[in-house]
Amino acid sequence: MPKTLQIVGALAALAVPTCLLASRAYRSYLFRTYTATRDLLSLGKPRAGGKLSATAVICGGSLAGLMTARVCSDHFERVIVVEPEAWALSDAAREGPLTTGTRTVETERGVSYTTATHKRTRVYQYLGYHVYQAFLTLFLRALFPTFDKTVEERRLLIAPCDYNLHIVGRRMLYPYKEYETRGETLPPALFTTRRSLEALLRTLVKAACPHIEYIHGTATDLKLSTDGRRVTAVSVRTDSATVQDLQCDMVVDCTGNTQAGLKLLARAIPTASDELQKLRVSYDPKMYYSGIEYPLPQNFEEELAQIEIPSDNKAGRMDTGRHKHYFTWGTNPSKDHRTLFITRWEGGVYVGAGGWNSETPLNLQEMREYARAIKGDRPVPEYVFKILDLLEPVANEGEVFEAKINSCSRIFYERAHAILPNNFIAHGDSVMRLNPRFGEGITKSSVGATTLDGTLRSFSPFNANFGRTFLRRLADRSEGLWDAAKLTDYGAETTIPAKGETRNDGAFARWYGSVLNRLVAKDAEVASTFYHVGMFLAPSALLSTPTVLGKVLLEALFPTPA
Repeated sequence: MPKTLQIVGALAALAVPTCLLASRAYRSYLFRTYTATRDLLSLGKPRAGGKLSATAVICGGSLAGLMTARVCSDHFERVIVVEPEAWALSDAAREGPLTTGTRTVETERGVSYTTATHKRTRVYQYLGYHVYQAFLTLFLRALFPTFDKTVEERRLLIAPCDYNLHIVGRRMLYPYKEYETRGETLPPALFTTRRSLEALLRTLVKAACPHIEYIHGTATDLKLSTDGRRVTAVSVRTDSATVQDLQCDMVVDCTGNTQAGLKLLARAIPTASDELQKLRVSYDPKMYYSGIEYPLPQNFEEELAQIEIPSDNKAGRMDTGRHKHYFTWGTNPSKDHRTLFITRWEGGVYVGAGGWNSETPLNLQEMREYARAIKGDRPVPEYVFKILDLLEPVANEGEVFEAKINSCSRIFYERAHAILPNNFIAHGDSVMRLNPRFGEGITKSSVGATTLDGTLRSFSPFNANFGRTFLRRLADRSEGLWDAAKLTDYGAETTIPAKGETRNDGAFARWYGSVLNRLVAKDAEVASTFYHVGMFLAPSALLSTPTVLGKVLLEALFPTPA
């Protein structure tokens, strides 16, 4: 063999393993940078070298605040949560979802409905059903060894994470075969309301970390060091109307939709007030929705088992005794504004509907009419109406939650590291408020808390790069959520875009997504990637690899018939 051919052969032989190694390295980089899955491996474990002789102050004691407090308890000797709502600190808030009765609401269109009353005044969606992705269950199990036992004691529901998603009528493929070949099933998720999850989390945190301190009050100011590079104390107006300065070594804004951190920073750094305000971007998706909680009708589960709901498991039909989410309709705003879902929770059956500038059905008959009006490539399956019919015996017992979401916002803190104190951080809705239609808000908070844990294992809050590092990591892991939600919302003609943007922004992304949505109904490999990205278990970049791009192009050129 000529020497030249030998060299070419040797290079070719080296190229294959080199490409494989490069591919694996790139994949590892994507997971490490754009997901929090690697940080889950150390979550809940003792800090190397022991806890810091330091104090963490968390402003806000709702879900993101509680998650953060639990993470901080592994790193700080003292953890203080500032909670503005007194009831949230009571024993009743841990014992279970507390409603105080019901009231009748008369609507402008002449329809009345019954809704629950409660004491959780600062959480707008307290009565709403929330969607939880698989990452959240992994997060809670890592932090709380008693999680499954407590869930069982409260009769909350954990089931394989299958939302039976139909995107514009095309049923998404779920990766059952992929898991079954390993002797596993789909990763688990909780199926319950926001109020049930909140009570559960309060109980778990209290049991695991009795040393965490709670103060009823509101953060009003940040005290900075003389060079302005560190927060030294948080001023809190307590329930006795006095102001108390809490000395701290790290402060976390978990104030949710209030996004109080930006206001506190603007007061603490008045010379940078204008620049700080520019960090916040908001738009209005005009998202209206309603949900109805029905008690479980007699013989519901037995009769439901007789309804054939297609599935990708071995049996080819949903095992409704094991799976708890019966149907989800995902829409494309360029085609229709309506979404719909039907699910179980520990209290019965929940039916939700809504969308961009959508009507909000308030009773069972309106839910049927709403489902019939949905437009897509294929109609809503008939078994959906059979499930609704099973609720007829309790049609008059439903409790309604009606909501209008008129603002989504993001604060780009990662762009302001030159201004921010290096021990100030924020996550959850205090950084990014997403359209609730996508059901990602609470899992997003668990990703933020996991990212904080990972950052604290590499940097102490005394490090000048601590805040910058955390906020950059958080942005990398969450900016895809913001972009996907916002650009999808811009496809609805009623959305009011952010200042300086137009609804034409993201046109290519919407086109790509619409083609991808057709693929996940027929291509198992693409559907599996889509599923794991949606479960917060894989980076969204995997949906634009050369292989997927090629399949999208083929689908665009030769579209699958409706």
